[in-house]
Order: sequence, then C-alpha cells, then structure tokens
Amino acid sequence: MAFLAVLAVFGVIILRLWSLQFAERERFLALAQRNYLRTIEEPALRGRIFDRHGRALAENVPVYDLVVNWVGVPPAARSRSLARLAELLREDPEALQARLKTTRRNLFWDRTLNREIDFDQVVAVREAQIPGVEVRVRPMRHYPFGPTASHLIGYLGEINESELQRCPGYTMGDWIGKLGLERRYEVEIPVLKGKDGYRKVQVFANGLVSGEIPGAYKPSAPGRDVWTTLDADLQLAAERVLGGSPGAIVAMDPRTGDILAMVSHPTFDPNVFVRSRRVGQRAQALRNQFNVALNGVYAFGSVFKTVLAIAALEEGVVKPEDTFHCTGRYKIGEGWKHCHIWWKYQWGHGDMDLVEGLQRSCDVYFYHVGLKLGQEKIIRYAREVFGLIDPPGHRYRVEGQESLFTLVGENPDPGKALKSRLQKGPSQWFAGDTLNLSIGQGELAATPLQVTVMTAVAATGGMLSQPRLVSRITEADGTLWKEFPPAMVSEHPLKPETVAVVKEGLRRVVNHRYGTAYDSRVEGLDVLGKTGTAEKVGQIPDAWYACFAPGDDPEIAITVAVLRSGHGGDVAAPMAQQLLQTYFAKRLQKRTDLEGKQEEARL
Repeated sequence: MAFLAVLAVFGVIILRLWSLQFAERERFLALAQRNYLRTIEEPALRGRIFDRHGRALAENVPVYDLVVNWVGVPPAARSRSLARLAELLREDPEALQARLKTTRRNLFWDRTLNREIDFDQVVAVREAQIPGVEVRVRPMRHYPFGPTASHLIGYLGEINESELQRCPGYTMGDWIGKLGLERRYEVEIPVLKGKDGYRKVQVFANGLVSGEIPGAYKPSAPGRDVWTTLDADLQLAAERVLGGSPGAIVAMDPRTGDILAMVSHPTFDPNVFVRSRRVGQRAQALRNQFNVALNGVYAFGSVFKTVLAIAALEEGVVKPEDTFHCTGRYKIGEGWKHCHIWWKYQWGHGDMDLVEGLQRSCDVYFYHVGLKLGQEKIIRYAREVFGLIDPPGHRYRVEGQESLFTLVGENPDPGKALKSRLQKGPSQWFAGDTLNLSIGQGELAATPLQVTVMTAVAATGGMLSQPRLVSRITEADGTLWKEFPPAMVSEHPLKPETVAVVKEGLRRVVNHRYGTAYDSRVEGLDVLGKTGTAEKVGQIPDAWYACFAPGDDPEIAITVAVLRSGHGGDVAAPMAQQLLQTYFAKRLQKRTDLEGKQEEARL
C-alpha cells in the first residue's frame, strides 16, 4: 500500500515535470521572456501637408514623454522608483501614484505618465536610471503657422468610441484627424497615417534596459504627404489684412480653380489640440471652427450686378449704349425703391449706360435691366453659367476628382430661401422681388467661395473650373502616389463683345475717379472689380468686394466678405488691394524699376 502511494507521488511529479517542460512550455517561456524582453512601439511619422511651393503647413516635431512600464519590476523596486521620480519631478508621491493608476496602458504595457516634458527633466530622468521609468521620443504634430488656414488643414485629437467603431486598426489612446484635410486624408482616404513599428530590447532584473536585440524589430512606415494649392505667403497676407474682423477672404486662380488662399474668421490654432499644456484653450478653439468661406451663406448685394450685366447682354435685352435715367429712386406700385446714392445725396446718377451702371453701381439702372430680363432668366444664368443658387458641393462636383466640399461637413444650400419662395408660384412673385434679385438682395444668397467662382467665370468668359485645394499626394520620398489635375465643371462661352463691355465696366469700378473702388486701385496693375453692400434691416451691412487681375489675362480672383462692417468700397476693397500688392509685388517692383531706368535714360 505504501509502495503504491510512493508510486502515485512519483507519477504526479513526473506528470508535472512533463507538463512544465512540454505541455506548458510555450506559456512559461513567454512569461520568462517578458521578464527580460520588452517590446517598444516605434510610432510612424504622419504624412505632412504642404503649400504649393513646398512649405510645410503641418509637420512633425520630436517631443519627449515620460513612460512607465512595470513588467518585470518587483513591487519594492516600484515603490523606490516612484519615490525617486516624485523627487525629480517635485511632485507628491501619492499624487503621482494616483495619476499612474488612472493612466491607460497600451498594448505593450507602457503608461505615459507625463507628455512633452522639459529638456531639464529629460536629462534628470535619464541620468537617474530609474527602474521601469524611461524617456521616449515621440513625433508630435505641429502647425508652424498656427491659425493660418486652420479651417482647411484641421487638427488631431484623441480617438473616441464612435470613431473606433468606424475606423478599424485603431485603439483607445490613438490620435486621429478631426477636421479638414487631417480628417479627410485619414478617415475617408487613409494616406496621412503611417504604419507603426516596434523594436525589442533586453532588460535587467531591475527593469533597466541593457540593450537592443539585433534583428528583433519592425521598422515604421511614414504616411504619405498631401500637397495643397495654397500659397502660404498669400494666405498669411490674407489672415493679416482680415485681422479680427468676422468674415472671409478667398483667392483663386480662375484658369485652374486652384485655391490660393482661404481665410475664415473667427479662427483657431490647431496646435492647442496637440499640445498638452494648451488644453485650457481647446473650448474656445472648438467654438471657432465654423468655416465662413465654405459654409457661410449671405446676401452679397451689388457684386451680383456682374451676373445681371452679362445675362442682359447675352440675351440682347439691352445694348451697351442703352441708357436709363436715375433720379435716385424707382417707382414701384405705391412705393419707391431707392438707389444707394439716394441715402447719401437724395439725388440720382442721371443717364446711365451699362458701363457707367457698373462703374457707379447704380441700383436704378439694374432695376430696369432686371425687369427686362425677368426672374426666370436671371436665375437661369445665375445657376447654369455662374454656379450660384444650388449647393456648391453638388454643383462643383466632377466625377473622379477630389472636391473641396468634402471638408465642410454639412453642405450649405444658399438657394434654399429663394427656391422656397419660387415654389409658391408666379402669383406670389412680384415686381419688387425681381428688383431685389437684380441687385443681389432679397432671398438671393451665396457663400464667399461661390462669389469667387462667379467672378472667375466672368474673368474667363464663361469657364467654370472646379475649386481645387489638393493637387497631389506623394510618398514620403517624393514619389507621386496620386494626382488631382484641374477640372472643368461647365463651359458657357460668352460673346466676345459681352466680355469686353462688362470688363470695361468692372475696370472703371476700380480705375475711374467715380468708380466705387477707386481708392483701392493698384498702380501699374489692371484690376477689375465690383463692390457690394448687403443691406440688413436694423443692422450694419455686410461689405463685399470681388475682383480679378490682370484684366485681359486673369491670374487671380479675390473675394473679400466682411460681416457687419459697412460699405464694400470702404471696408472690403482696401483689403483686396493689399492682397493684390502682395501677390504681384515682384512684378510691380520690376515695372517700377524699369520705369525709373527709362526716366533716367530720358533725362
């Protein structure tokens, strides 16, 4: 009996030894390796965002994080490490312990205790060689121009629960694009986010790293770079001239649709979302994310007279030499519609032809023209030729091309009020409504970008190009991955005589002493433009100015919209003047130098 008991004991021992050496070998080997091997994540560099000239609008900079990993560190050593760490950081050990417990660990058991620590702390921690504690270098997103173009570029933030469900491959604690290009080219077209790697290191029994294990690593792969059509110098200039005024500025190449600058104010600094020390500024930044240029819908006043002039000439309802007499007001039913000059002088412009009507922005002239055209033709030209009224995200869409309106969230519908009014039937549309429509008032509205497109169509004689913000995407080494060439939305070639007459009127707006933007002319540059003042009952009007230059070979179209500010010629036009001087600075300087040399030679 005793023999059987001894045999049973030996059997159990042998079975256990077999289990340890064979059946559970892999598990215990993994546990043993975890005590002396550690896997360290190597975060990938995020793809950069550039302007058209290769200046970084979003890049990566190295920062230092304080990381704790207790794997393989005995409890007594952990307590000593925390005490030493608290001494170096000048913090209460209990508070440090409490914060560590609430800190989320990653897949490799790392806990980031402090982000973006000072260099002095980096040196102190590394010199102290605290078991289980180390300093890690991490690439952090950086926006070198701060608030510049932030509504377009967007920002990063920590991923939330709903994003985790929609975006496979992420875990809690990861960062993801939240707005603009940062979101578009990560969530919808995943190119900015690279692929993380790792390396394995050997650690001593006390948790200190002894060295890397050769060959035990997976290199990270950087994300792809996004190249925009923005001109950083012009963008900075536009931000500066708009200043703190609420509104928007849009600059576009009318030949290609390239967005050269787009400013919306109020604005925000995307760096506040990635810098841990600026967390207190995030609430205000979140409140300032409405993009006035893309999402703001406003009546745009007399800048619409360009559309009316072109429609009238194309339809033949007026000739360039036809005149209408302006007494400062227009009789409509039992009341009057006043010209803008009436409120200032209480008299009119006198006899006006089309060129003079544009030059002096005579409302009465365009009342006559609008009634001759009728609301149906006005709306048809506004929609079909100039891309107004319909939601721009739908109107400007070209199959196979990237749309600027993928960045805006909910697509604005500037024509909603007008279409609602028209649905009531002809019996509910009155002559006074047509008069309002003729001068860009009433239910007619547009976004600042739409006004820029409208101006570009006039500048190019009927060519409507898709607004383009992204030109190409490249690999980190510069190799082309995908290109987005300019695209045409529609072509409605205008009669050469129509273009010539309207351009002369717009030229005189800026360059004739009685033009409404005469004080904003640019010496040596052929600027054509149209001012607008959108009246609002009981409020300060919105100031508009839409222009392009040079007149006969347009390179740039600019729209300035300053909300609740005054008259277009007084407020908006001087801002565009400064931008044109910035954009054409080198050519204007060459012209000045040449004229100086010619004068010296003459003398």
